[in-house]
Parts: sequence; C-alpha cells; structure tokens
Amino acid sequence: MKIAAVFGSPVKKGNTETMAEAFLAVCGAAGAEISRWRLNELAYKGCAGCMGCKTGQEECVLRDGLTPLLRAVHDADVLVLATPVYFFDVTAQMKGFIDRGFSFFTPQWYKKKEMSRLKPGKELVFVVAQGGAERVFHDMLQRYSAIFTAFGFKPLHLVRGGRLRGPADIASRPELLELAREKARLVLAGAPSTDRIPVYDLD
Repeated sequence: MKIAAVFGSPVKKGNTETMAEAFLAVCGAAGAEISRWRLNELAYKGCAGCMGCKTGQEECVLRDGLTPLLRAVHDADVLVLATPVYFFDVTAQMKGFIDRGFSFFTPQWYKKKEMSRLKPGKELVFVVAQGGAERVFHDMLQRYSAIFTAFGFKPLHLVRGGRLRGPADIASRPELLELAREKARLVLAGAPSTDRIPVYDLD
C-alpha cells in the first residue's frame, strides 16, 4: 500500500500533523510505503487556468514543487490530507494543491461518466483540526468530499477535532489520536467509511 500524506499547515508538529501521524504510524507498522509532503516547504503556484492539462498534456503543465506530489497522488492507494481550518476553510497552501488537482480531470470531463485520470477506488483520509466546535464547517467537508468523489476516490474517512486552538491542545485529547488509529485500521482492512458527509450537489 502506498500512502501520500499532505500536510497543509504551516505549523510543524501541530494538531493536524499529530493526528495524521497517529494514522500513519499504524499504517507504517503494517508495511505501508509512506511519502510525506509539507506544502509550506514547497515552492509552487496556484492553477493558472491555462487548460494545458486538457489540450496539450495529461498532467499539469506547471513545473514546480507540486509536480512530484501530483505524480505521487497518481501512484498512491491512499491520500491523507491534513489541514487546520483557517478562516472557515482549508489553509491557502492546501487549497492551492487541491486547485492544481484540476489536472486530474480528463478533457471535457463534465460530459463524461468517467471524469478522472486517476485510478478509481483510492482511499481519502481527511484530517482536520479546528478551533470551533465540530458542529460547524460542514460546508467545507461537503465541498471537498464532492471534489474528491469526482476524482474517483471512495467516500472519505474523517479524523476531525474541534476546540483545538493551539499546537499543544492535542495533548489533552487522546481520543482523537485513537480515532486516527481506528481509521487507519479501517483503511488497512479495506472497510468502507463510517462517516456520513452530507451530499453536495455539483449540478
């Protein structure tokens, strides 16, 4: 099993990274091949809207720090996205990476049943730390769930902690680390997601 773990926080070893590493530790112990990508340490641009990935190449035509990561997503069986909530959304670093995922869509994808260049059935693990209670930001989860479903991923496994306002807060929440480990065991077993993200209508 190949896992690409993408860290969207500019804070090293913060809440999201700690939860993600609890997930990755279980997978690594089971023999998974893990690559880690800290977006804040990569030099890259947002999507240029050039449509080059639809008219000239089958991948993003920009060549920068995201090029090897986008290729790693192609090869991965599991994608882990770890991000705190910044201003009601994923971080700017994570949003830039997701926007570049536009290159995963085939030309005229909106007319096709099979829209993605990615092999279908990949697992997505979404790791989120937020200062607000867990009853908020469901719209964020809906949007990104819909995007990655369109990319061909299975329904996401969610590891989310609310009321996490500082890098040390996770230390007092061992249940969140156990939740991450449990999600790892589900992924390793090939079990379906137990999370219910409300449907977001793309039409």
